[in-house]
Formats: sequence, structure tokens, C-alpha cells
Amino acid sequence: MKCQEFAPHNHALACERCSIACVYCGSPDSLDHPVFICENHLKMSEKCCKCGRPASFQMKCCKFCKKMQLDREGCVWVLDIK
Repeated sequence: MKCQEFAPHNHALACERCSIACVYCGSPDSLDHPVFICENHLKMSEKCCKCGRPASFQMKCCKFCKKMQLDREGCVWVLDIK
């Protein structure tokens, strides 16, 4: 599954829309296990909260502001889900 290729903190994280849980502990959605959106569910409205660039599948996009993930360039990516 594409959604499970994200693995910060040694956890493969879930895609919120696919409801695929963490493959290590089974937790689908918690602050300890931020939920990611997989390639099939990314939208162009999702953007970096620092530089405003559109998110992409290659970037780690976390919807929890308190649990942001950094990409190689230091931008913090947060899903803009309403």
C-alpha cells in the first residue's frame, strides 16, 4: 500500500481516507500515530504551512499541527482538510 510507505518514528502510518491502520500497533488515528493521506487521496489544496507550496505524494503531510513532520528542505507540511 502506498499509504504505508511513510514511516517516521519507525511506524508505517495510516491513510485517513483508506482507514488503513498503523501496521505496527493497529492504531488508526491518534496523536501518537499521525494519520497520513495516501497518493490516491492527496488534493492540490494541501500545502506547506510555511512556504505555501502544494503538497505531493513524496512529501510527508501530517494533518496534526502538534505532530508536524519535516521534509529534507525543512518545510513543515500539514494537510489542509476542512
